[in-house]
Amino acid sequence: MFFSLLPHTVFQVFFSFFATFLLTAPVSAEDPATTQVGSTTAPELLVIDQKVLEFMARWNIPGATVALAKDDKLLYARGFGKADEDQLMQADHLFRIASLSKPITAMAIMKLNQDNGLDLEQKVFGPEGILNSELYADLRDPRMQEITIKHLLEHTAGWDRHISPEGDPMFNPVKIAEAMQVPAPADAVSVIRYVLQQPLDFAPGSRVAYSNIGYNILGRVIEQITELPYETYVQQAILQPLGITGMVLGRNLYENKSEREVKYFDLKARQVKTVSGENKKVPFPYGGFNLEAMDAHGGWIASAPDLIKLLMGLDPTGENALLSRETIARMTTPSNPDYGYAKGWFVNKKGNWWHSGALIGSSTLMAHLQDGMKWVLLMNARPEHPDFYKELDRLMWNATADVETWPEINLLEPAITLQEDQREHI
Repeated sequence: MFFSLLPHTVFQVFFSFFATFLLTAPVSAEDPATTQVGSTTAPELLVIDQKVLEFMARWNIPGATVALAKDDKLLYARGFGKADEDQLMQADHLFRIASLSKPITAMAIMKLNQDNGLDLEQKVFGPEGILNSELYADLRDPRMQEITIKHLLEHTAGWDRHISPEGDPMFNPVKIAEAMQVPAPADAVSVIRYVLQQPLDFAPGSRVAYSNIGYNILGRVIEQITELPYETYVQQAILQPLGITGMVLGRNLYENKSEREVKYFDLKARQVKTVSGENKKVPFPYGGFNLEAMDAHGGWIASAPDLIKLLMGLDPTGENALLSRETIARMTTPSNPDYGYAKGWFVNKKGNWWHSGALIGSSTLMAHLQDGMKWVLLMNARPEHPDFYKELDRLMWNATADVETWPEINLLEPAITLQEDQREHI
């Protein structure tokens, strides 16, 4: 099981953050929208339907999509429950994927390492750093000049939101906007500049502490090196070569959501003060945090089949592979095996890699197993309970263990993109 194989300290650090953004009020299990499914399943895989529906009922999840592949074949892509108040979920609905964005950013950095010679030991700040402009010159702590790209990738750069008086700066956009004298909510660059004016929590490279701000900085590194917006480079260099055309960065407000993007449910129906600085309250998932500043660490929206394509892109075959086997090995090997985190991926000694993510209104998980199995789970709510992610981790392990035979199908053929006429068949 994924998280149970992590060192305890990494597990504890990763999930204690999400306890701040939790959902509890139930959706009735009698609601047809929570028990109907939006597509069909190969008979051999009906057990997965059953396990997912049981999980959703137990945790009061309004809607979910699940996709599963073996090697280069998509065997299962399924929508459950509701995508919005009056719309059934389909397999290709889009979700905020939260921290599943980190492996995407890591892949972009490793692509630059492989193709452009970017040195992972390159300093980020200070006179010798990649971000050495006046914009990032105000460094409170001289140790910041020792931060490397590898430190950022592996969460060892020196920030620990659990002991810092500032907490997680990515969720403090109003305070930071006031301090930096910029309009609220503070954008990614303003957040970084603010953080650089605070002391580090530990010496770079000395230990691990899961860090959103570190991946935010990696987004700016990508922009500096490529002279392209972060989103544009990732789409051109990572997504499009894999046949992924629907992934974009998400927006804060419901009225600005993308076509086929789901609604995010705060099951407690909280109204919170908007991070825009206006004196009004909004639903928590729609203005309670600044998704638009989270790009490189938590800002992407995607469908489950598209994320399966991303995972398939990490099985290099042939000369035109996105990343070489050597690059993938570097990406998925921690500098310190005790940390359980490599470069954008949680890893274990069995050769499995995965990542999880959560925001108010979404909970996500994707996994790439050593035996060629891959799965993605996306849900449009996030329950409040320390056992939720432990059970989400076990969900597909338990479901696939009960599959007696695997169907000889590939739902990505003959077309890669899921068109309207294909949705009824997946």
